[in-house]
Amino acid sequence: RYLDQDKNVSVITSDCGFFMWFQKEARLYTSKPVVMSSLALLPAIHAALGTDGKIAIFSANSDSLAPMHDTVAREMGVDWNADCYV
Repeated sequence: RYLDQDKNVSVITSDCGFFMWFQKEARLYTSKPVVMSSLALLPAIHAALGTDGKIAIFSANSDSLAPMHDTVAREMGVDWNADCYV
């Protein structure tokens, strides 16, 4: 309510890739666009690059990122095992 109504923000975002865990939950509480993780931008970046583009995904902790694969695939329609992701 605070961000959505009191502050009337246009978009709700965060600055940590691991906040992808909260993407779906955050959308439940607002009608505004939600981008809780830079991983949520992968479909737009891929569309901008076209079919020949490659996207590098870096993480401070790949062991912690690996369990997020299914969440990213489900929420963003992205399979980072595809050839376009390195």
